[in-house]
Amino acid sequence: MDIYKRNMLIVYLTAIPSVLIVFAIIIVTLGVLSGQPWLIVIILKEYFLEFLVTFLSFLITLRIGSNRLHENLIARKGLLKTSFSFSLFINSIILLAFSLMAKLNSNDVNGLLFLIIYLSSIIIMTFSFGLLISYIIKRNINMVN
Repeated sequence: MDIYKRNMLIVYLTAIPSVLIVFAIIIVTLGVLSGQPWLIVIILKEYFLEFLVTFLSFLITLRIGSNRLHENLIARKGLLKTSFSFSLFINSIILLAFSLMAKLNSNDVNGLLFLIIYLSSIIIMTFSFGLLISYIIKRNINMVN
């Protein structure tokens, strides 16, 4: 198997379960914090299209992002810089897709809340998932060379 394809497979197999877990945590947390567990059903019904488009854009963005990640590591850029670049790219596209779908469906999106989620997701992803993926792919590249 080609190293690009192997690295892309690693990214997909790591990212997809992680994102599904994060979606579930967000939805359940909103229901629990509101004190109204039935809110989970309303959130899923109200924002289903946004979640679907966000997930599909995530799959497409992962493909592009994994190629960029691979190229940055081949160019011997640092793990943290590569992780930040990967996280910034992925989160920017995903949150842009979600906010555009919310606006198109006339769902109100709080700008300040959106900004806080955007910035915190970049920081959290840079030091967790992005760094993990960068490390695994760098190790994979080093094993081949």
